[in-house]
Amino acid sequence: MILIDAEPDLDTFPLDDPSPWYGMERFAEETGRLRDSLSARTGEAARLCWFMRLDPQIELAYGTPTYPAERFGRFWDEARGAGDALGPHAQAWRWNDRDQTWSVELADRAYVEHMQEMSFDAFETAFGEPAIYQRFGFRFMSNDVMNLARDRGVRVDLTLEPGEPAVHPGLIAGRVWTGVVPDQTDVPRGPYQPDPTDFTRRGTDPTDPLWTFPLSSGRFVPATTAAATAHGVPTATARTLRRARHPVKTMKRLVAGAPPPKPGLARRRVPHSTLSVAWEWRSPADFWDSAFAAVDDQELPYLALGLRTDVLAYDDRRRRFHEIMQHLENDPRASRLVFTTPEDALHRLGLLEVAGS
Repeated sequence: MILIDAEPDLDTFPLDDPSPWYGMERFAEETGRLRDSLSARTGEAARLCWFMRLDPQIELAYGTPTYPAERFGRFWDEARGAGDALGPHAQAWRWNDRDQTWSVELADRAYVEHMQEMSFDAFETAFGEPAIYQRFGFRFMSNDVMNLARDRGVRVDLTLEPGEPAVHPGLIAGRVWTGVVPDQTDVPRGPYQPDPTDFTRRGTDPTDPLWTFPLSSGRFVPATTAAATAHGVPTATARTLRRARHPVKTMKRLVAGAPPPKPGLARRRVPHSTLSVAWEWRSPADFWDSAFAAVDDQELPYLALGLRTDVLAYDDRRRRFHEIMQHLENDPRASRLVFTTPEDALHRLGLLEVAGS
């Protein structure tokens, strides 16, 4: 599954000068070719998964939460006609009138619920039917968010990222974050029905209609040391150099244990991380080697790869994305792939009864 978040190119912007949507515009132009290419490589019609921003930031900046559904209406008609999956992708941006800035609001449970409800309502308004898929932004999840999705009739959530550590509140990339993105290092690496009391665990009710498909995780092979540390995956070389430069600090840490959490990304404790086509991989072959290794490492073989539409808005990201996709042309393992929707994936994995059977 390819999960594409349809978003503005910029995370934050002045209300009187909102972000362009160049990435989404390019996807609208190029998706037909991408679909045909993936279908030719795999031998089966390719279906993609789209998750659009329909939340308070979109409403404030563009006048209505349904803005992306309306602006790209013809494209969504074509996507639905091709069998693609659509759903909301709420992000927790909150406008501060006093400071004229955006912050990431994850601590205010009422605001998070409002944002999620607005996204569901806007989706139903735009498409005339309730959403059956969702992807929450910033990989944030809570029992409240998962249970509200269940109450609203969502059948598959595609938010969780196994192997990713907690994100603590503070000033991150120049923006204030409130609340904590929960630690997901121990989230199962396969589809499961989440426990209503703890979304990170498998539930015990086999009739629960809600499934979660965690994103695929594996070994990141960075192009440079800088690329590795930028994503919280320091290489062995980088660790060795740091320890050699700061032997006293290293020894103190070993003796005293881990320091208290700091704002931002927590220390990674597992060898796998989210597989992202937007990262600076050493080569396209390394990406697919890691992807297929992740498939082979799972009891139920699947891939769920997430990306944002802004991957086509910037030349370097666009080049990396196309190189990774084009690599499949000469990779015999492509015949193992089927690009499909979450519900169809559950059927193929034998987790849902085929409708009408």
